[in-house]
Amino acid sequence: ASATSFLLTGNVATATLTIQNMKLGQVIDIQMTGTLSSAVITLAFDFSATTINKVGTGAFDQSEKNVIQVVCIDDTDGAAIVNYSVAKLTIDNNPD
Repeated sequence: ASATSFLLTGNVATATLTIQNMKLGQVIDIQMTGTLSSAVITLAFDFSATTINKVGTGAFDQSEKNVIQVVCIDDTDGAAIVNYSVAKLTIDNNPD
């Protein structure tokens, strides 16, 4: 429940990212770099039942660096709600 940022590098292939002990309001950033050409990512949570919602229209891009942001909306076991978004990661210091 205390970690909020993860960096996955190297040759990332099929992977299930299991997120445990997520708390209400917690935001987790997962930055993925390296060789992603065969990457297939699945999110999993340790709640007994979880509604997982995708926010926005961004899609995982195997040819680019990606960031997946996960937000816990409800941490009630059996009725947990988690939202996530995916975006291409671009180095840019101008937030226009």
